Amino acid sequence: MIRVLRKISNYFFIKRMNRIHAFNANASVIQNNTLMNLLEQAKNTEYGQKYNFESITNLTAFQRMVPLVSYEDVESYIIRMRRGHSNILWSDPVEFFSKSSGTTGSISKYIPVSYESLHNCHYMGGKDMISLYVYQFPQSRILFGKTFALAGSLDVEQGQAVSGDVSAVLTYNLPVWAKVLKTPPQDIALLSDWEEKSRKIVDTISQEDIRALAGAPAWVLAILKKVQKKVNQPLKNIWPNLEVFFYGGTSISPFREEFAELLGPKMRYVSIYNASEGFFGIQDDVSREGEMLLMLDYDIFYEFIHRKSQEIFTVENLVVGEVYEIIITTSGGLWRYRIGDLVQIVSLDPIRIRIVGRTKQYINVFGEELMVHNAEDALRVACKKTNATVHEFTAGPIFQTKKQQGGHEWYIEFEKQPQSLGEFAGILDEELCKVNSDYNAKRNPAMNILQKVSVKSLPAGTFFSWMSSRNKLGGQNKVPRLSNDRSYLDSIDSLL
Repeated sequence: MIRVLRKISNYFFIKRMNRIHAFNANASVIQNNTLMNLLEQAKNTEYGQKYNFESITNLTAFQRMVPLVSYEDVESYIIRMRRGHSNILWSDPVEFFSKSSGTTGSISKYIPVSYESLHNCHYMGGKDMISLYVYQFPQSRILFGKTFALAGSLDVEQGQAVSGDVSAVLTYNLPVWAKVLKTPPQDIALLSDWEEKSRKIVDTISQEDIRALAGAPAWVLAILKKVQKKVNQPLKNIWPNLEVFFYGGTSISPFREEFAELLGPKMRYVSIYNASEGFFGIQDDVSREGEMLLMLDYDIFYEFIHRKSQEIFTVENLVVGEVYEIIITTSGGLWRYRIGDLVQIVSLDPIRIRIVGRTKQYINVFGEELMVHNAEDALRVACKKTNATVHEFTAGPIFQTKKQQGGHEWYIEFEKQPQSLGEFAGILDEELCKVNSDYNAKRNPAMNILQKVSVKSLPAGTFFSWMSSRNKLGGQNKVPRLSNDRSYLDSIDSLL
């Protein structure tokens, strides 16, 4: 069965790669066609009639007539959709909703997952992920074994549509061909109790021929450690054919050393940009860590708000090196929707992006504009120079008072402690000055605004306990990296 699937998939890969390569020359045409098709399909919906989609014939009219929105702006529509009302934001009935609070809010968000977005976006992204990988490594044999993919859980509430982590929604609806290649089986993958789930996953995958891994780094790492503890031998002994980890949700950087120790130096890592709202990007060159090809024909129309000028751009007038907030219009019924992610353009031919943070996940109390990618880059160097390994971290501000200078406090759970925490903090501070000019300026003694970084080492298991207390174990849930207040730090302190 798997060999037959591989022959069929090879034909698909070749055909699909030809289309992906055509992105380079046709980005604006592909995107314009996508927008017009979405408007046509939704013109008779409640939202389409409210904003007169039928009269929109070009981008200028679209941007003039349809407002930018956040989740709160469309929540009332989504509530009705979850109760079974149709033709609201999208023309076809929506049976599934991806449940997410993101990393910045405590109230759950329910993102519509229509049939079209499921198949033309999320599943297309999964296929292209394999296509782009096999294109780079034609001798790959990942389709001769299993892919371990870590999913969340589903909620089935009476009188409501089915909702859950986006990975759970995808797992629940997987086509037969995908189920053959994936492990663990659905009945285990969708369990809600993390302890029971992780135990059964470990029992299952330790007996499988695993060729690929897929999921959020922190949670996949937690499972791999449990597997190693169970088998009491190097993982390469039980999975000699394992070759690649497709990761998303967070950067691999904070976890790189731990993965290398568990899986060996030859493991390949491929970043993907998938979220509750859609599948957006795939790393098409393993040598360009964290840089992903923007996928242009997934029923998603993109707009970009320049981080500083707040001007709105489309794919045809982006600038390399600049940072933008992504705006999406999708076949899930999201119209000019602000997902809260910030990306940097790293190339235009083809269009590649790098996730650099979130619009609400940063520290800018003192004008330092510290973003997630700055923090992760500095942390990686500090770990390398002190031979330390970080398991998880989060950071927030130290507010200035009459008795103390302002600054940043980092809560870090080390897998391997540095010999000197003071030395580690000093190097981290120096690297932050190198990667962020605003931070460097505020650290200048002449300005006397920011003190040196303060680092608090947390006991092993702290972040697991904290995420558990917030009901955010497994799946797409991830530790928030930066906050402009001390709410996360205070919440962790309450557990210590």
